[in-house]
Formats: sequence, structure tokens, C-alpha cells
Amino acid sequence: MKNINALYIAGIFLACPMAHADTFPNGQSHYGSPAPAGSYRSVDLSQKTPINVTCGETLNFTSKGRTFAWKVSSIRHSHVPVARFAPPGFDTQGRSIFVMPAEHERGG
Repeated sequence: MKNINALYIAGIFLACPMAHADTFPNGQSHYGSPAPAGSYRSVDLSQKTPINVTCGETLNFTSKGRTFAWKVSSIRHSHVPVARFAPPGFDTQGRSIFVMPAEHERGG
């Protein structure tokens, strides 16, 4: 019986990180997708002003001389830490974006 309980507890601990993963089962992010380099609105993460974004908007995020482009598409329109979708090693400076629904997503 102790072995069954130990296996049950181990299974719970192994499943916990998956329950809080920031990706869907197909591997896509809950917060959008990488975008090709382009002329998008630029967000300098060193500036401490709020970052308000419309769902579906593509942005260039810049920090300490590095830039990446991201198309924001969130199932929850709320605040999202940039670290949740930034490339590994990118200094997000602890910033978050605030995702607002696109016009076609608003009820009316």
C-alpha cells in the first residue's frame, strides 16, 4: 500500500508543472506567437510606463540592445509578464503587458 501511495504522490508532483504550462498541448503559447522581424510598434522595456496592447497586435520588444517581435494573442485579456513569452536569456526587466480585447472580441 505504501508503494501505491508513493506512486500516486509522485504522479501528482510530475503533473503539476504541466498544469501550469504556458503552452497548449500542440506547443503553441497561450500568449501569442513569434513574429518575423518587421516595422511594428516598438516597446522599450527600460521605460517604466504601462504597456497596453490590443489582442492581435504585433510588437517589437527591446531591452539592452536586443529585440524580438511577438504577435499578442491571449485567451485571457489581462496582464501577462513578458518573461512568459520572451526568448530564453532576454532581459524583460520584470515588465508585463496589459492585453485588451480587439474590437471584434468585444461584446455589443
